[in-house]
Amino acid sequence: MRAKATTICLAALLLLIPACSSDRVEDSAGSVLLSVTNFNGLASVLSVNQANGLFTIASLTISNIPKNASRNTSALQNVEMETYEVVYTRIGSGTRTPTTLVRDIFGVVPVDGTMVRNNLPLMGPTQLDNAPLSDLLLENGGFDRETNTQAITLNLTVTFFGRTISGDSVATAPVSFTVDFVP
Repeated sequence: MRAKATTICLAALLLLIPACSSDRVEDSAGSVLLSVTNFNGLASVLSVNQANGLFTIASLTISNIPKNASRNTSALQNVEMETYEVVYTRIGSGTRTPTTLVRDIFGVVPVDGTMVRNNLPLMGPTQLDNAPLSDLLLENGGFDRETNTQAITLNLTVTFFGRTISGDSVATAPVSFTVDFVP
């Protein structure tokens, strides 16, 4: 009788094991990945004197990709976008950089779908009207006071953050663009 009870308990445990498995392919939170899959209309050279206080990218596409394509998807994997940030790093000589841009972003990226953002700001007045880029304004001399050059080359690294409807935080891998800023 005891052996039969043990066998029944083991069989019950084996039936429960599949219910404990995860549908996550990776160790990160969530069952989806956000990815910047397309962009266009980004200037490689920008005149700070003609920027009108804003530097944008014409079009950028964010995709919501299931981590495990063999599993069924649901609306709980849709991602509500929350914020994005742009971090600036200097290329070449010079150490001064603009302050990081953090902005709210609204919209939903459906699972297995995309969201397109047009004219997404990558810089605003806080970045363009302060050092080092403000040095390039004609009224300020039109040259970088730190390096005595008329160009500042920056890498702009953009990361988007959101949350699935089920509550998992997700983010894109950082995407970088290089831009030369001139008077």
